[in-house]
Order: sequence, then C-alpha cells, then structure tokens
Amino acid sequence: MVRDITVEAYQAMRLDGVAQLFWGEDHFTINLERYIRSIASRYNLPLQVRSQVHIYTEKMIKGLVTPNEAVKIDVQLWDPWENYERVYFAWEAKLIVEQKLDKKRKYLISKYIMEGMLRFLDEEYSKDVDDAGMLGYILIGEADNIVKSLNRSLVNSRRNGRFSRRDHLKLDTAVGAFKDVYVSSHNRVACGRPIKLHHLFLAFDFNRQTYYQTELQLS
Repeated sequence: MVRDITVEAYQAMRLDGVAQLFWGEDHFTINLERYIRSIASRYNLPLQVRSQVHIYTEKMIKGLVTPNEAVKIDVQLWDPWENYERVYFAWEAKLIVEQKLDKKRKYLISKYIMEGMLRFLDEEYSKDVDDAGMLGYILIGEADNIVKSLNRSLVNSRRNGRFSRRDHLKLDTAVGAFKDVYVSSHNRVACGRPIKLHHLFLAFDFNRQTYYQTELQLS
C-alpha cells in the first residue's frame, strides 16, 4: 500500500507541475508528503504520515551528544494501531542525476548510498522492521542509467567491502504505468537480519535545456 500511494502522490504532484528544478531535497519531500496525506484522506486509509522526523539516540536523550546531530527520516508512514516509534515505513529521499549529464553533481550517486542506503543497513532507521525505501528525485537523466551507476558505485573499492553484487538494485514490478521501480536486499550490520529496500526514481519533466539554463543562472 505504501509504495502504491507514494507513486500515486508523485504522479499527481508531477501532473500539477508544482516541482521546481532549483528545489532542494526537502522541498520535494514536504510537497510529496502533502500529496500522500491528501490521497490517504481521500481513500479513507488508516495511514499516518509525517516528514522530517528526527531520530534521537540514547546518548542524545541523556545529554551526552547534541541533538543537533540527529538524523531525520524524510517520510515516515505508519498504521495508527502500531507503535510508530518502532513499526513504520521510512522513505529516505535524495536528489540524483545521471552522472554523464552532470559531472559537477556526480557525487549524488555516492551520497544516495552513503547517506541513504547505509542508514538502513547501519540501523539508524527501521531497525525493527524488514522493509524500507529510497526515493530518488531525478534532476536530469534516466532511471536505468542512474541505477547502473549506483550498482557500479556499490561495489567500488571505496566502500571497503560493505556491498557486493548481491546488494545490487534490481528492476521490480511496475506500479501501474510507473516502471522506475527497483528493489535491493541487504544484511544489516548489528542484527544480521536482512532488509529489503524499495527504490522509486521520480522524474519531474525537467528537460535538458531548462536544466542547463537553470544551472547557468544559479552558478
């Protein structure tokens, strides 16, 4: 249900044309959350949703570490009957580009892995559940080319053996007409339990000409 409603929210957001190329990651996320909330309400679904949810560690609660260092779940969804502090679905969102089309932002591929996927594997998020997800907001490029770059980067020697080919993103079943759906499976560090990550790559009709014009204006 979570994956389907997120895709529907994205499609409505894209149809409305509200997304802007100059947006940061959080701009996309807080708007997507509004669409998810609206659709859940329209269907009368038992689903709660929040964005930008801080995760405070025991050290932060005891005053040993500043809470300013708390990581944030970009979008958290849960059943109102569950203990949402433990049982929830988390989307971690990242801006993403096709590397050959934007060499200046090619670092976003590594950021997707190191500041996205690894937060689940290292149990910063979702340590009590077995499914979570990543949202890639595509600024320029095609999802399949981006995934190829992600899979190459996963097994790069700079990752210190954290990933192998078994961790690769693989094409998953489409959600209706939306086909940029992938899945990856991983073992977590502390508990050793596997976790499945669902990946949605969301494009917003930013054509190349507009992209490069905006880059010139912002540079």
